[in-house]
Amino acid sequence: MAFNGLAVYDDFAGIHENVSDLVGFLAPYETPLLDALGTSDRAATNVAYEWLEDTLNPSTDATSAAVGSAGQTVLQVANSDRFRVGDEIRLGSEVLLVNSTYTGTLSVTRGYGGTTASSYAAGAAVDIIGNAALEGEDTDEDFSRAKVRRANYLQIFKKGVKVSGTARAVNWIGASDPLAYQKV
Repeated sequence: MAFNGLAVYDDFAGIHENVSDLVGFLAPYETPLLDALGTSDRAATNVAYEWLEDTLNPSTDATSAAVGSAGQTVLQVANSDRFRVGDEIRLGSEVLLVNSTYTGTLSVTRGYGGTTASSYAAGAAVDIIGNAALEGEDTDEDFSRAKVRRANYLQIFKKGVKVSGTARAVNWIGASDPLAYQKV
């Protein structure tokens, strides 16, 4: 039967687990894990590899309704659970301070830090700058995120080269060893 590219190994019950604490930042056409690991002087010790990845808290959102003039202190957002009291947020060139959060709504101070309040259309990007807290203040919330366990499998790729002993013994123009040449 021809090899179909899929190899399944299931007789590895006694092999040690290999867990790496490397955090991968993935992009569709990059291989950051392989780039970060590079080549190794150590042989593979397992066919299944697992590691933990961090998940960052979201730092952006969007308005779900238009924002009016400077007098409007209520901001409708798509995901109010991303915000907390004391967050400084940016809407266009304006900085706002979050005073309280409700489901889908933020009560804010407009024109914070000397910026100018403006009007914005629905769907405008809202960036979370950070949380303004007092020095030494206790926290009553947990915005941490659990690490996610990821896994991948080792695959051996093979490409054969056949060079006869006679071909290696004769003098070749431009190549001293045809086997070394084919390997390259």
